[in-house]
Amino acid sequence: MKPQCVRLLLAGLCLALPMIPYSGLTQAGVGPRFDREATTVQTRGDGVNLVRFTEIGLPPGQRVNILVSVTVTTETSCVVVSTGEILFRTSSSAAASAAEPRTADAEGKIEGEQTLLAKPGAVDVHDVGCEVREHTTAEATVVDQDNSVRITVTS
Repeated sequence: MKPQCVRLLLAGLCLALPMIPYSGLTQAGVGPRFDREATTVQTRGDGVNLVRFTEIGLPPGQRVNILVSVTVTTETSCVVVSTGEILFRTSSSAAASAAEPRTADAEGKIEGEQTLLAKPGAVDVHDVGCEVREHTTAEATVVDQDNSVRITVTS
């Protein structure tokens, strides 16, 4: 192909691109997604759980429904300190969720946080001759219900 034809072909392509409707792709070729580094879950002993999230790659001003859910699990063990023997182990969990509409800023980003109350039941151990040890974890899932993207993080 002659160089003049290549230039004309590319010029025609460049002129046609502005007429292509927005397809949800950003300049990098990736659409709406959650930023893993900016999405966290923190849990406190009183049952309050804070989920922070950032979604990027949205068209500026787009309004989306965001669902945030959390499951908190407490593993309780009764351990004989002198031997390390575990007399028993049990777990308890609690969950909560909330959904609300959010709007992307001028950069196509939504930065949000959601506080959810989810406190697992406690185990009360008396006179068994062991040390009670608890370990609590939280798993949070954030879903953009309009664009079908999600992220799950754990504490």
